[in-house]
Amino acid sequence: MADILDPSRARKPCYTDFVSRRNITITLPESVARWVRVAAAERALSVSRFIANLLESRMQGDRAYERALRANLARHPVVLKKSGGYPKREDLHDRPGLRR
Repeated sequence: MADILDPSRARKPCYTDFVSRRNITITLPESVARWVRVAAAERALSVSRFIANLLESRMQGDRAYERALRANLARHPVVLKKSGGYPKREDLHDRPGLRR
């Protein structure tokens, strides 16, 4: 979210921004539209740039989460106990005061 607050991302000269853009139309409740206009103005951004920054930040977070998840799932399982059996649940949670 810190990128959204960065005023240096507000407006870039068009000759340095070669990223392809696509226009889309969204429908928002009036309260959300009011909030986004105010939030964008406070950051000296257009509504379009503000929403693009929000979505880019969300996309980067989702991608980072997916990478971390794949890395975690690729790890080999850890052996918790090398010999002997594990205690039974009843032994671990034996509370005579609770059983009547």
